Amino acid sequence: MYKIFRIGHRNYHKGVITVASRVDMETQKIYYGTSFCSPKEKKYYKSMGNEWAIINLEEKIARDEFVKLNEPKRSDIIRTILYQVLRDPNLPRWAPELISKQLDYPIGLHRYETKKVQAIAIEEIVVNSEYAKEQLLMALEYLHYLRGIDTDYVAVNELTHLYLSPELITVK
Repeated sequence: MYKIFRIGHRNYHKGVITVASRVDMETQKIYYGTSFCSPKEKKYYKSMGNEWAIINLEEKIARDEFVKLNEPKRSDIIRTILYQVLRDPNLPRWAPELISKQLDYPIGLHRYETKKVQAIAIEEIVVNSEYAKEQLLMALEYLHYLRGIDTDYVAVNELTHLYLSPELITVK
């Protein structure tokens, strides 16, 4: 079974990179294939990008061309692939900027507009002292007002607004 992810598809006029991957947990091998839609293309075709990335993946599987898996977490798999793609000498000139920007974002966190989004409800946080509770509340408020924090991520938004609900932080 393949997993597919894309970079740039929300703003395709800067290019799109499609990555198809297969991870063999037993041998700790990551196989991946890529396809690129240039920013010069007038339109981005998701199905075509998927098809070419899968063809590239299957060619690499046939050659047993893989990257070693260090951690079996989804975010580590994606980061490993992206760093490997950056090393490709045939990488299009426009692609490194797109990949670098992707590496700056948290991988796996869902945004509100994501189809998979589910409500996240923090029911209790336990700390060891009143001092710890006070410091945590101040840190959360600080994060809430910090410029550049992307609160479109569901979990980030929930955490940054937790300072408004001090009753959820219990001292034990």
